[in-house]
Amino acid sequence: LVEFLAALPGASVTLPRVPWWLGAAYYLTLGCMLVRFRSPLPVNDDRGGDSGNEPRGAGLAASGALATSLAALLIAGAVWLLPGRPGDRLVVTVLSVGNGSAVVIELPDGQTVLCDAGTMGSFDVGTHVVVPYLRHRAIARIDRVHLSHANLDHFSGIPSIVEALPTGPIVVNGEFDRRSHARSAGRRLLELLAAGGHPVEALDPTPREWRLGDVRFEYLYPSMQVPESIPTNDTSGVLRLTYAGRTFMVTGDIETHAQAALIESGDAHADVLVLPHHGGVVSNTAAFLEAVRPAAVIRSSGKTTAETRNGLVRVLGSIPTYNTADVGAVRVEFTTGGVEVFVGADGRPAGVFP
Repeated sequence: LVEFLAALPGASVTLPRVPWWLGAAYYLTLGCMLVRFRSPLPVNDDRGGDSGNEPRGAGLAASGALATSLAALLIAGAVWLLPGRPGDRLVVTVLSVGNGSAVVIELPDGQTVLCDAGTMGSFDVGTHVVVPYLRHRAIARIDRVHLSHANLDHFSGIPSIVEALPTGPIVVNGEFDRRSHARSAGRRLLELLAAGGHPVEALDPTPREWRLGDVRFEYLYPSMQVPESIPTNDTSGVLRLTYAGRTFMVTGDIETHAQAALIESGDAHADVLVLPHHGGVVSNTAAFLEAVRPAAVIRSSGKTTAETRNGLVRVLGSIPTYNTADVGAVRVEFTTGGVEVFVGADGRPAGVFP
């Protein structure tokens, strides 16, 4: 019976985090109800006896307080549930998904873009990480999903995400289909999306730049079909976002070939960089970091810095680094005043960059 009732439309309502002022309005209403509907205390009447009724003025005052608190609760609830207005900041969150990647981009105009959503862990990253986070942020729809490449740790959570939330097109580059052979996880994903009638768009390599509101998106790599001989990691799409004169770059799992192409382009700078391949180091990683010149880097990884033995710490040097395995989710807010970094479930401040 419980399962039947739970399956009815509207039986389960998921709400975002409740702000303190709405909680205060709720408890104020409860307090006023207790005062208004409490058992009446006996009071002396004019003859010196107990009437058993409270004074009329007290009852009116309690009723007025109850009506006021109910109105406050209704107004607060309405304000909380109203769609947010366009803001003045670009918010990018690299979620903590272990050995994988999931980047949530909240645009100033209210749109939400998701870059990758997967992990090599045994859990469903969509059900247990991405969707709960979106609901926590009061995000009810994903407008676009960009998948960097055809490796499971970058898209394993997509099926549960599109089932749980209204989701716009899944955008892939041409290499995703070419690298998804008949029995691969990538092919299975494409088949699932097709069976569900969910749109999949192959990114046209011609328009390398587009805008969503005040945010400029640039597709830096690949600019054309890459050689079959290079690994799938090196087919990862590289996206750079620009807002208020500051840039953020997400790189998928690019390795030697793609990093060399970006270095040779002469246009690889980003203020905040998500490290390629979860912090992997290849022969030209140091040169790539020199070309990007980031003010801060983020590492999406299941391996802590203390466990890292690949020389990454030496290559990074003094660049501020935020590793999801060490600090949890990393949220970066871009405003006209600069760049702020927050980490962990509580979103504690971790850095400010001009």
